Amino acid sequence: MQIEKEEPMEMLYLSRQGCGVCSAIRPRIRALAQQYPQCTLREIDLDEEPAAAGAYSVFTIPAVLVFMDGRESIREARFFDMDDLTARFDRLYSLRFQGDDS
Repeated sequence: MQIEKEEPMEMLYLSRQGCGVCSAIRPRIRALAQQYPQCTLREIDLDEEPAAAGAYSVFTIPAVLVFMDGRESIREARFFDMDDLTARFDRLYSLRFQGDDS
């Protein structure tokens, strides 16, 4: 279970099938990731991949981890404000890709 170092920006969304909060937030996470073409979204179902929780030190769900060039840059879990996450994500994205035509 590794972050793709070739990906300039990767967002992980860790959840479980029986988690109501996870299900409610999932569409908003997908919509956020779709706004940014350089970002890859990976959704990890911890029921199917339980080792991912240990690999990423996730102790509560839902969890959102954002990696920039292979380094963790944002981590939010359980209760978080989507507006705050969006603002932080947007700032990080614009710093990394401002003026980048790739």
